[in-house]
Parts: sequence; C-alpha cells; structure tokens
Amino acid sequence: MDVDAGADFGDIEADSLGDAVESVAAFKLFSIRAILAFCTMFSWAMSLYLDLGSGVAVSLLYATAWGLGGGVLMALLVNWMRKLAETGTQKLSSCVGTTGSVYMDIPSGGAGKVRVKVTGAIAMISARSEGEKELKAGTPVKVLRMLDPTTVEVAADEQVAAEKKGNE
Repeated sequence: MDVDAGADFGDIEADSLGDAVESVAAFKLFSIRAILAFCTMFSWAMSLYLDLGSGVAVSLLYATAWGLGGGVLMALLVNWMRKLAETGTQKLSSCVGTTGSVYMDIPSGGAGKVRVKVTGAIAMISARSEGEKELKAGTPVKVLRMLDPTTVEVAADEQVAAEKKGNE
C-alpha cells in the first residue's frame, strides 16, 4: 500500500493564513480562564441581585452583564500578560554607538569578534574594522553601524584607550 506522507502547501494563499491567525486570536477570548470568570461573575451577580429582591429577569440581565465583563476582562489580562514575555532574540541594532573590546583579532580586510552589550547582555558578535585596519584582541572599540544582520563595523576607540593608559 502506497501512502504519500508529503504535504504540498503551494496552493495555500497568503491571505488564507492571515484569516487563520485572526480566527485563532479571536477564539482566545473563549479560553478556560475567561469561561470560568464569566461563570463566577454570573453566579455571584445572580445571587446578589436575587438576594436584594430583584426579579428573575432583571437579575438574569445584570448577571449576564457582570459575567461578560468578567470574561472579557480576564481575556484582556491574559493577553496583556502574554505580551510581557520576552523572546530572548538579540537586537543587534541596540549595540550601535556602544563601546566594547576586540575578543578575537580582526585582520586587515577580514572579520573577527568583538565583545559588546547587545540588548542588555554581553555578547560576542562578528565585526569588521573601519577602513580595513587590523585590530588586536583587547583593543577598545566603538560600534559604528550594522553591516548585515550578524556583523557590525567597529573603530578603535582612542578615548577609551587613552583612559586605560592614564589609569595604568
């Protein structure tokens, strides 16, 4: 028996994927937390209004409004909490203008590694020197610009080097 396990997604249009994402986002409104919040608020409001002597129809109306409000509020809170999560992806553009040091020699016309702060954490990233100058390990550098998504251009930072010599 022959079974074709391969899948061909060539016929799927980009618009249909966008519709799927939107429907999934809308469906998150009906999460277990939101449903529990609706039921809790509905039952509390129903008992409160019945206890206060309101009629069943009025109590049901108010309880439904309280339940919907609680469910929507819970859905919004969960959505906002998901946005607080960090991806951990480094944004190389955040290191432009900062200083660091050469970690692995940068040969003339070649690439090496520099140690700089990227998105709040020290990272070793690929670098080329400005004017294709050779830079030795330990040389203080300043990040000038991004060359591509993984490489930056650096220049020797004379100001930091002068401060180091003055401290010695």
